[in-house]
Amino acid sequence: MARDQFSPLAHTYDAAFTETLVGRMQRQIVWDFLDKLLDKRSLRVLEINCGTGEDACWLARRGCTVLATDASAAMVAAARDKAAAAGLNIETRVCDFAGLAQLPERDFDLDRFQAQVAVVL
Repeated sequence: MARDQFSPLAHTYDAAFTETLVGRMQRQIVWDFLDKLLDKRSLRVLEINCGTGEDACWLARRGCTVLATDASAAMVAAARDKAAAAGLNIETRVCDFAGLAQLPERDFDLDRFQAQVAVVL
């Protein structure tokens, strides 16, 4: 597994980025794009690099089944705690890009990494 550079940031990440103007603006762009994809459907979503779980929670609130992954154990723990505090059922896994191939075989309708790249392009 790749070196975990984000675990030391996990406890302050939301305040330092997620809740900032730039973080909220970036997230809103992605969420607006995802809203068009969801179109009232409940999708099975693989979220790659879930961080503290802000997007995973947003997707779960819209009825999606979410597997949230991140290379950082502390970020995954933060995502799990955030989902539990919100009463959301989100599966989480510590997993870097190389480990994605090791996940149990499943069919996903969307991975959030693809969606974010599509927004940027």
